[in-house]
Amino acid sequence: TIVGEDKIYPNLLLAIPSDNSQTKIEGINVKDPSFKMDSTWIEKHEVSKAESLGYMVVEPEAVIATHLNQLLTKYSSELIGQDTLVKTFNNALNKGRLAHAFLLTGIRGVGKTTTARIISKALNCIGDGSKEDPSFEICNNCSPCKSINNGNFLDVIEVDAASRTGVDGIREIIDSVIYSPNNARYKVYIIDEVHMLSNAAFNALLKTLEEPPQNVKFIFATTEIKKIPITVISRCQRYDLSRVKSGELFEFIKKIKDKDIAKILELPPIKIHCSVLAEDSIKQAIADYESKKA
Repeated sequence: TIVGEDKIYPNLLLAIPSDNSQTKIEGINVKDPSFKMDSTWIEKHEVSKAESLGYMVVEPEAVIATHLNQLLTKYSSELIGQDTLVKTFNNALNKGRLAHAFLLTGIRGVGKTTTARIISKALNCIGDGSKEDPSFEICNNCSPCKSINNGNFLDVIEVDAASRTGVDGIREIIDSVIYSPNNARYKVYIIDEVHMLSNAAFNALLKTLEEPPQNVKFIFATTEIKKIPITVISRCQRYDLSRVKSGELFEFIKKIKDKDIAKILELPPIKIHCSVLAEDSIKQAIADYESKKA
């Protein structure tokens, strides 16, 4: 199983060093392209030792998921299997009636975070420099697109609500929205797992959603829509991302192979794996095939 230039070992765990990890541990050393640092594949019984030495230990699925998020965001200028979202969003773009906040819901792996990043590109892509308005005709070659693909665009801020549930993290966002974008049409805040925010955090965010700055957009992603206050939902344009049909999955993965984006697929059995997926998610389709092929 190839991810970048390194292999995924489904029976091992990946130990990722922190600044405090001075002692090396035994295992298979790799330059992991997803986490962009020297890491080590270790046996499961070595987890306690690795964590005591300051390593973060992750499952192989997390490595695949991280890489695939980068892969899908970098090379996707279209949303797979989300025709309703694309049509609605394009109509809003064409009529100049963009919502100031979007709420993306759906099962794990359906593509909420990836969709949020693609929307960020649609909002800020400038093409060859002559493109003045947002559109889903994403070039993937202009400076904003490349920076968003690389995860270093100053005006697209990603927040993991699972690790910043309190009101202090939201206040930082509220304080920063008053400033104009550095080098973009819109400053975009992507808040993943937004349902994890506390009630106080939601209340603090509500005022900004009621009277948002003109050049700021919020994109919320969640798997648990019922945990989000109705006062927040009512101020967002909601998109329920649907499961992707196996045929569309197969065509999408073939396209990845045809573009030679990654050496993920070599054999026809991927079609079989796509057709038997329980959740029909793009990320899971490739991850399942990767783990079976290893």
